[in-house]
Amino acid sequence: MISTKVLALFLVLLVAVCVYAEEESEHGLEATGHEKTLIRNRRWWPWGMGMGGMGYGMGMYPGMMMGGWGMRPFGIPPPSKGAKKTSWRSIYMATLMMALAGINMSIFFMANVSFGWWAQKTMKTAHPLIFGFSMAAIGNLIYSILPILPEQAALPLMLFGRILTGFCTGCLGVLRSFVAMCSAVEDRMKAMSTLSTGLTIGLSIGPVIQMCFMPIGSEGIRVFGLIQLNQYTTPGFIMFIVGIICVILLVTIFEENYVGIISDDEKTSNPWLVIPKFDRAPVLVMFYLWGLLMTIATSIYCVATPMSMAMFGWSSEEAVIYNAVLQTGSCICSAVTAFLLGRTRLGNMDRRKQLISGFLMFLLIMILFYPWFFYPGPQNETDMIAACNFDWCATRNRIPFWVYCFSFVILLGMGFPLCMTALNTRLSEILGPRKQSFVQGMMAFTGSLAQFWCPILVAFLYEKDGFRPVAVLNFGLHSVGIVLIIWVFGRMIPLEMEPPIGTPTKYKRGTFYRM
Repeated sequence: MISTKVLALFLVLLVAVCVYAEEESEHGLEATGHEKTLIRNRRWWPWGMGMGGMGYGMGMYPGMMMGGWGMRPFGIPPPSKGAKKTSWRSIYMATLMMALAGINMSIFFMANVSFGWWAQKTMKTAHPLIFGFSMAAIGNLIYSILPILPEQAALPLMLFGRILTGFCTGCLGVLRSFVAMCSAVEDRMKAMSTLSTGLTIGLSIGPVIQMCFMPIGSEGIRVFGLIQLNQYTTPGFIMFIVGIICVILLVTIFEENYVGIISDDEKTSNPWLVIPKFDRAPVLVMFYLWGLLMTIATSIYCVATPMSMAMFGWSSEEAVIYNAVLQTGSCICSAVTAFLLGRTRLGNMDRRKQLISGFLMFLLIMILFYPWFFYPGPQNETDMIAACNFDWCATRNRIPFWVYCFSFVILLGMGFPLCMTALNTRLSEILGPRKQSFVQGMMAFTGSLAQFWCPILVAFLYEKDGFRPVAVLNFGLHSVGIVLIIWVFGRMIPLEMEPPIGTPTKYKRGTFYRM
């Protein structure tokens, strides 16, 4: 009769063979020679071994010490801290790409196309980026040559060009996921803030480009007797050149080096590596929060020109120029804030508290933008009649100029990097060292949804009752966002690759225990 010890040893070895034969697509948890792991998985043991009367299949990794069994080496030693170095050259290249995309975003509104699935499936960041920037370049070129095209073809070609330009927005999520995957954990905040700095610099340059070509006027000049350069088409030609530059940089200089995820070599070397499943609740909350960022931006930028004309009696040209100056100042403030978050001790702030601080600034903006009774008199005063021709102009007070400037430049300028860097950094930490392109792309998609519905609703509300309903709407949405942050506060933490001993932890193919 076979002894119990020999039978148990045979079962352990059999489980080891079954586990090793399984193709594991997600790995990650490393155990040292003194750590023991117990695996519970129905696929590996369909016939099951009774476990506490629950009937779950049970398997044991070799190296588990029970009843005097021997121990064999368990996995490979974990890499020492700092063994994987952040690829700063790649991050700086991605920052440049983000800055150029930011210029495009600040000049033309774009719909989103998510390239996350493409980048994750192929693990090639350059391919979707080349496609996105190429399509954006072609779209901008089509938009710029509309004046020389037949009139009956102008409208469909303009829509087609805008669709092509929208492909560039899909590059933003790919770039964020790339930076998350090519930066070591200890450098993640610095890398993300650097990327945010590039985006804000691009957004600040865009309005300057628009202002530079406003003196040309709507008529402009003709080049070679055919191409018309005016204040509307010239930025399109500039963005066509920017798109070509991006493609050239991607083909010649851009490098892909993923040090922030578990590589295929590590998976092959250690079949016992697994990545625990990430907590979906905080990820969904962060999707909502990213949508809020796009909502607040769209709400303010959408009505900035008509609102400033109504509040301060500016002409349409003055409103465009002055708001472009304020937007540039806001983006410069954002760039400085992002730089401080990445290069000083401010980057050590708790990401969750950083998020709450940013959204509190947005709440304060909505409070200050509300037409309070103690603000200056109605907007239908003599000097405002020409600028405000809505029915509500006779009853709505005006926002003081210094309040408008302070909210636009300081609060908006500081709020965006606080929320943006915290969201990007914490999302990458929650996902852990796995492929992130798809999830990052989905988050970018939620922002594009906000950019789709928000202008329509905000324009309707503003026309009916001024900025008051817009302020109330945003105040409510951002209050919900702060409540959600507090609700998942304890769960909005980096992924635990080594969970507490004895705690059941889900991963792709089952549940494991660290013992």
